Amino acid sequence: HRRLKNVICAMEWQPPSRRSSTDALGVTPSLTSAEAARVRASFGFFDAAADGMLTAAELAALGRAVDLHTVAAIASAASDSLQDGGRRVGALTLSEPESPVVPLVEEQLRSHQEGPGSRHWIVLSLSEAESLRGALHISQENGDGLLAAGYAGSDPPPLVALHTHSEMLDAVNYVSDSTSEYEQGVVRECFSFLSSHTEFGTRAQHLLLRCLQSNDPKERQHFFNEVRSCRRRRQSAWERTPAAAVLQEKDEFTLFEHRALLAAMSHRMQARGLSPLQAFHAFNVSRSGLIGSSELYSALRWLDMPVTVPQVHESMRRLDADHDGLISCDDFVAACTDGGSAPPPGAFLDAASPVQDLVIPLLRIPELYRSAPKTPARLLSREELARFAFSLRPASGF
Repeated sequence: HRRLKNVICAMEWQPPSRRSSTDALGVTPSLTSAEAARVRASFGFFDAAADGMLTAAELAALGRAVDLHTVAAIASAASDSLQDGGRRVGALTLSEPESPVVPLVEEQLRSHQEGPGSRHWIVLSLSEAESLRGALHISQENGDGLLAAGYAGSDPPPLVALHTHSEMLDAVNYVSDSTSEYEQGVVRECFSFLSSHTEFGTRAQHLLLRCLQSNDPKERQHFFNEVRSCRRRRQSAWERTPAAAVLQEKDEFTLFEHRALLAAMSHRMQARGLSPLQAFHAFNVSRSGLIGSSELYSALRWLDMPVTVPQVHESMRRLDADHDGLISCDDFVAACTDGGSAPPPGAFLDAASPVQDLVIPLLRIPELYRSAPKTPARLLSREELARFAFSLRPASGF
C-alpha cells in the first residue's frame, strides 16, 4: 500500500480494440428481496398521483436523483416526445409482478460492473507520470505514430490522457466529450477514496458504495486503514465522518432509498412553492429551530409521500450531523440541495401560500433517541425540612 501513498496522477486509457468485457465479468447481478423492496419503495416516492404509475418525467427525475443515468436518459427522451407528460402514454407500472423497476436497476448495475466499455483509469506515482508525459511528448512529435504502431488501420486510434486532480496535463487522440459526467464522478470519488479522504457528500457515498459493495465492509476498512497509515496526515477516527457510510454499509440500497426520498421530497416541496428554507420553518411545528422525527414524518405525510417510520428514522440518522436525534436548518437545506439537485432560480416565486399560513398536523412517532425518563420532583415534608440546618448572615454588599 505504500505505492498508493505516492499516487499523484491518473492515466485515462482507451486501447484501439473495443473488445467487450461482458463475458469476463459474469452474469447480471440479482437483487435480494430486501434490496428489491427498497428499490420499489424508492420508485414509489416519485408517484405523485398515487396511481401506481410513473410518468416518463417522474422516471427521469428518479434516474437523475439516484444516478440511474441510462434510465434517466431514456425517460428524458420519452418525456420530451410526449404531449401530456406521459401519464397515459409511456407510463411505467409499479404494481407487481408486471413492474420492470427491479430489472431496470439490475441492468444498471450490470452496466456499472462492466465499466465504461473500453475506457480504463490507472493511478500513477510521480515517477510513472513523468515517464508517461515524456512518452506522450515523443508521440506528439512523431504524429502519434508510436502509440498506434502495431494496430490495424480499421481500429480507432488509442486514447491516452494524463490527469491530476481535475486538470488534464497532456493527451493524445483525446475527445473532450468522450467521458460522461457520471463516469467522471465515479472516477473522481474512487480516487478520493484511494487518497484516504473522509469527507464525502451523499452522492459521493452512493457512487463509492456502488463500486465497493462487492467487497466485505471489514475488507474495505482494513484496506482504508492500511493505506491511510502510510500517509503523513492526522489519523483521526473515521467512524464519525461521512466515510463511515462507505466503509460500514453492506451495499448501496439504503442510500439509494434515502436519496430517492430526499429528491422526491424536494420535488414535492417545489410543486407547492416552498424553498428548502421555507419548508424547514413550515415543518418545524414546535418552532424550536430543530426538526424531530415526528415533525419530519408529519411533513412527508403532508406532502403525500408513502413513508414508513423506519424509513424516517433512517433518514434522520443520515441527516443528523451531531447525532442528537434532531435536524438543524443547515442540515435540512444542505440535504435538499446535495448532488446538484437545487431547483433553478425563481422556482419558488409563485408560492401557494405564505409559510405562516401553513398548518401541518403533527403525527407523533417514536423519536430517534429517547432520553432517559426524568425522576418526578418530590415535595419534602415538614419533618424532613426540619433536619436541615440554616445560618443567616447579613449581606456585606451587592
